[in-house]
Amino acid sequence: MSDITFGKNDLDAIEALNHRDVQAALAGDPAAMMSQWTDGFVLLPAAGPIMRGRAVIAEAFRGMRSQTEILEYTLDIQEVGVVGDYAFQWGTYHYVARPRDGGEATRQPDASWKIHRSIATADPD
Repeated sequence: MSDITFGKNDLDAIEALNHRDVQAALAGDPAAMMSQWTDGFVLLPAAGPIMRGRAVIAEAFRGMRSQTEILEYTLDIQEVGVVGDYAFQWGTYHYVARPRDGGEATRQPDASWKIHRSIATADPD
């Protein structure tokens, strides 16, 4: 892997990009999120079809943001590599979200309410 070269400035810039991503998500600021995407942005979601293009992904995020609120979001980047003008990183992320409408709720025997159903799905088409 001798062609993978990068300096501290590259790592600092990538770390700053990740930080801005987390802050934009937590703030619920789609404009800030989208400002970091190229026009050819490709998203490979864990469950669902590959999404191609900034406009397509932005529309999907708008729909998601109107239905859910992100309460926590953290990244744990394990490795970063830079080859020319491309950076590659892998790691994990963790987020906690809740439906803005609370999902389906049911009245409990003590007259309180608890969330009974909350659905997340991916459309394979």
